[in-house]
Amino acid sequence: MSAQQLPLNIELRPEASFDSYVTEQEAVAIALHQIQMAIVRNRGGSWYFFGPRGTGRTHLLQAACRLSAAWERRCAYVPLNDPDVRDYPDLLKGMEQVDVLCLDNVDAVLEREDWQGALADVLLQAQTLGRVVIMAGLQPMSLWPIRTERLTLALANVIPVGLEPLRDPQTLSLAIQRHGRVRGLKIPKTVITYLQKAYGSDLQELLAVLKIIEESSLVEKHKIDLPFVKRVLGHTHKESP
Repeated sequence: MSAQQLPLNIELRPEASFDSYVTEQEAVAIALHQIQMAIVRNRGGSWYFFGPRGTGRTHLLQAACRLSAAWERRCAYVPLNDPDVRDYPDLLKGMEQVDVLCLDNVDAVLEREDWQGALADVLLQAQTLGRVVIMAGLQPMSLWPIRTERLTLALANVIPVGLEPLRDPQTLSLAIQRHGRVRGLKIPKTVITYLQKAYGSDLQELLAVLKIIEESSLVEKHKIDLPFVKRVLGHTHKESP
């Protein structure tokens, strides 16, 4: 099955943009700048983001797609853990023709030699054509079960970028603010402090709670303030008595 035969109608997350992504790692910030410049200036390059769940791997790939659309670049986002995708390595044939190719969850197909060949082909061809390829997965490339020399060759020009969870409370607060701003929400500092105290430092859990607050605010047509948030969350939060 080819890319033309299998439509990938993936809806981008509304908050997935480079503006809403916050990092404490200088190497990540540098990589994000390089990627944005490559997209804006229509230059090539290959990157691989790796790290545990909740570090924003999918967010960054979809952010690249959103920026590509803003600059009228052709972009494809392919979640390789999708059951409709995993059985079709030929899906990548011709994908090097798009300006920006984002391959998410590569771990899901790395055990298969046919997929390793497909990844090698699209990477090498994209490098020759000057396209952007951004991949994401859980483990560093040094732990990939590589079975083909061609994939080893293809990965030589891929820049690995390790992602780590946010740890600093102020940086975490900034991330929540930016996610809210992208969604058109005004979130008072008192609310953010309360959420961090009640739900800890897991950004994904905090954003899930923020979505509950957003939906309630829209339904009730009520601004987001501390009394409203406490009422909406009720007894669902984990704050100690």
